[in-house]
Amino acid sequence: MKDENTGALPPKAVISGGSNLEEGSATGIMLSAQASTGTGLSYQWANNSGLTLLPNQDRAIVSAPQGVKAGKHEIMLTVTDNKGQTAQASHAITVKAMENGVVLPQANITGGTELTIAAAQGLVLSGKSSSGSQLRFTWSNASGLGLQANGDQVLVRAPQNTKPGNHEVKLLVTDNKGNTAQSTHALRVKAAETGGTEGDIADYRPGVSYKAGDKVKNVGKVFQCKPMPYSAWCGQSAAHYAPGTGSAWGQAWTQIK
Repeated sequence: MKDENTGALPPKAVISGGSNLEEGSATGIMLSAQASTGTGLSYQWANNSGLTLLPNQDRAIVSAPQGVKAGKHEIMLTVTDNKGQTAQASHAITVKAMENGVVLPQANITGGTELTIAAAQGLVLSGKSSSGSQLRFTWSNASGLGLQANGDQVLVRAPQNTKPGNHEVKLLVTDNKGNTAQSTHALRVKAAETGGTEGDIADYRPGVSYKAGDKVKNVGKVFQCKPMPYSAWCGQSAAHYAPGTGSAWGQAWTQIK
């Protein structure tokens, strides 16, 4: 959309490059803003978390000095065009801690955050974004959830006697040197639906961002969005994933009525 005052298309800021750094390493990573768009762009790089940032126009070298906090950090970019219009972007960088010169592992869990008691379909959580050498994965829960672990993934279910409310799944990763790291993932467990009718379920709408477990009506039937990673398709192209009609709808949805 053009700026009403200048009549010019606004710029767009884009950052590309690596996303992992080792604490205290002499080698940094190069970030690029060359994919940004706009006329006569100027570039301003910034961070506020202790990373070392060496900007040079549309590029910047980032490194993690000794003592910088391990974990997630962000590099920010502001681009300004020759009309004074600006755009911003951020780029996530994970700093890996070192101990006595050894890079320690990091545990990270991704996946959905809601479960329904006694639901036939569970929720898949993933530890694939964890980092470390030859990791072993140990999943656990202390509040009655059912866990079916398979390496860096786990299928979570809420049995009939599970207490509704807040729960946690824990992941312990161990590298080939015996170093460990742990992460927790919060889950909200809901009571099974009782007395509900199809009238309580919304019609499917193309373009809506659906998540795992969502129910919709389409072509006179009721469908439920599958667990991760399949839920990523539920809100995609209607021609392919509209429940009951898309050419590949079964990859994203399960017909329940």
